[in-house]
Amino acid sequence: MFPWQQLACATAALVAALWFADSFCVRWLFAQPDRALPFSSALRARGSSYLLCSVNYELGQAAMAWGLSRAQGRTLISALGTCVVLAYHDVVVLLLLGLLGALLSAEPNAPAIARSCGVALVFLAFLGTAVRLLPLRWQEQWLPERLRVRLDWWTWRHSVHLGLLRAGYFSLILLYAAAGLSICGIGLSFQVVCSVIPLVLLADGLPISISGLGTRETTLLFLINPEGRERAILVAFSLLWTIGLGFGRALIGLAFWWFFPNRMNEREGLSQEEAS
Repeated sequence: MFPWQQLACATAALVAALWFADSFCVRWLFAQPDRALPFSSALRARGSSYLLCSVNYELGQAAMAWGLSRAQGRTLISALGTCVVLAYHDVVVLLLLGLLGALLSAEPNAPAIARSCGVALVFLAFLGTAVRLLPLRWQEQWLPERLRVRLDWWTWRHSVHLGLLRAGYFSLILLYAAAGLSICGIGLSFQVVCSVIPLVLLADGLPISISGLGTRETTLLFLINPEGRERAILVAFSLLWTIGLGFGRALIGLAFWWFFPNRMNEREGLSQEEAS
């Protein structure tokens, strides 16, 4: 019998934990280098963006950038640029987790996963270095003030700090996946989970499906390749994970937009007045 009740409770706990952990990371990032951002504002911006995030990751990030730009009195382009920084570090952290898990795993596909993660990390390191070394005068020459994204204050210490925060965030998902697979009776080592789930999360972020529906299941089946009854159980677990995460986030987003719209607007107006 499929343990849907236990998995449903675990998924609900995951939704709440991810909301708070993600908001904590967002508050730290958007408060840099010297911008004040209360944790309640980060919770509100992240929670209200979940309505679109339950449909598509990119739409959710854009909605969060819009909310934070209003809360901090900054331009939308600046907030979107900061979200790109967050996404860049997310990809790096997921690839590092996948590389580490693959190096420690004895599964036949582990070397291929390790090579893929290693190549991608080298490319991202080159890309990040190139962007960091671009002269600021290029922006000043070609872009108006409102379209510039200034990151001259960003150092490698900021990257390490943000990377550790995001590693803690993704660890919640790894623990959920490991516990869920164990409850379902699918025996995988934690090393295998660490090598597979980060790649699944990367695939989820691609704008090719609604809330990762179908993408997560296909990626899990391809990377784990279970046999017999375990194949159907894995699909059922993945579907519950996908639908539960999307439904939970949609409820959080609806709660903000339906029950607290006036309060949200009032607080955002106060934040802009204080900033000015």
